[in-house]
Amino acid sequence: MDRMHQVVGRARAAFNSGRCRSLEFRMQQLKALERMVQEKEEEIVAAIKADLHKSGPNAYSHEILCVMRDLIMAIDKLSAWAAPRPVQRDLLTLRDEVYIVPEPLGVVLIMGAWNYPFLLVMQPLVGAIAAGNAVVIKPSEISENTNRVVADLLPQYLDQELYPVVTGGIPETTELLKQRFDHIFYTGNSTVGKIVMAAAAKHLTPVTLELGGKSPCYIDNDCDLAVACRRIAWGKYMNCGQTCIAPDYILCDPSIQSKVVENIKATLQELYGEDVKKSPDYERIINKHHFRRILGLLEGQKIAHGGEADEASCFIAPTILTDVSPASKVMEEEIFGPVLPILPVKSVDEAIEFINSREKPLALYVFSNNKKLIKRVISETSSGGVTANDVIMHFFLSTLPFGGVGKSGMGAYHGKHSFETFSHHRACLIKDMKMEVANKLRYPPGSQKKVDLAKFFLLKMFNKRQTGLVILALLGIVAAVVMKNHQSLLKRKALLIVLAVQRLGWLSVW
Repeated sequence: MDRMHQVVGRARAAFNSGRCRSLEFRMQQLKALERMVQEKEEEIVAAIKADLHKSGPNAYSHEILCVMRDLIMAIDKLSAWAAPRPVQRDLLTLRDEVYIVPEPLGVVLIMGAWNYPFLLVMQPLVGAIAAGNAVVIKPSEISENTNRVVADLLPQYLDQELYPVVTGGIPETTELLKQRFDHIFYTGNSTVGKIVMAAAAKHLTPVTLELGGKSPCYIDNDCDLAVACRRIAWGKYMNCGQTCIAPDYILCDPSIQSKVVENIKATLQELYGEDVKKSPDYERIINKHHFRRILGLLEGQKIAHGGEADEASCFIAPTILTDVSPASKVMEEEIFGPVLPILPVKSVDEAIEFINSREKPLALYVFSNNKKLIKRVISETSSGGVTANDVIMHFFLSTLPFGGVGKSGMGAYHGKHSFETFSHHRACLIKDMKMEVANKLRYPPGSQKKVDLAKFFLLKMFNKRQTGLVILALLGIVAAVVMKNHQSLLKRKALLIVLAVQRLGWLSVW
């Protein structure tokens, strides 16, 4: 569509004007975004509630609080994040200015997801603005109320050319992906992730894919089950199970399976009361398509608790499945709903083997009083992130990168990691025009002597003390003079210095 081409074209022209490169402008936009969240909190909360039946306190704590935290951090740390970063020099660059400077990538696309429709647009947006990019924002059309609010509010607070919002469904998204971007950030499922990656490949555009997967949760016999099950139930059934890092299934010894079920049932009554359907803290499935998909996963399963459903309101009760087979349908795909399978395993070895036999998950959880067992599970498995003796909490710490590995995604964000994701780390080296004699080592004609000197200066210095480094610098100067003047006396003096250094044990030249 011409409209998509025009939107991206205007954003690129605005970026090329240079106005979003200054830290002052970025700071002004971040503060405007902060003001928007504060001033329009009620509208945002109402939209989230309309989409997911989420209470005001939950909407704020699950979404707005995280956005505000990242905004405050970005505003506070932007100058430090964007500053040039000096790096270590070697002997040949001792007199040079050498540093890495983060610079904006250009025009980036952020595609949000419907399960946390405000958070999953705004969190990456904070990092993209902080890094100095123009950003085309595509909220999920499935969460239609939040989609509408984002499209309405952002142009009131942010530069409309640099940060346009695009709405629409599959046709609009398809046309948008035909445009050339400098980075694409997508949150969603792996099926669409492949489409995004294929479209990006046509322009050699780098991508960040925040996908998902079946995040395992191993419960060791040596564990406080009451605490473990309370934390697991909270993370699993929050947002009606529609959380990408919710524990997808439990692995535990058959001897404690019934105890796990009873403890989770007790927690559900504690969290949601006698009638979960009436609880203001229990959300709903986003739409009827996903409602039917989740109910289909229950076919042929042993339901230990829950299973009640109401299609009219997209309600599915918190559900526990026991003695689940690894080959069952519920274990083939990410559940993304309030259904918790329990698979019996006889040992931690079997649990590790099971986890490693499947695709790498976005998150992994392990509960045990044994720290060695926890460290073993971490060291012998792979996942995007790990939380031990709790669930989901690694997501909330902005100093940790959040992202997947393998099929669960690529790239990471949150806090400074968002800034890094949307920045190009430019290598800079600035020399002066003096000391040209020292450069003869690299100029033709080549010789074995030059190779030996290069090995001496560049390879032998890395494991030496500072004293040796200083002497190496002096030797470099002597060697350069020797090469220039070819005076036999200086050659002998240089050789004597090398021998003396070797005897002192500072260096091993050959």
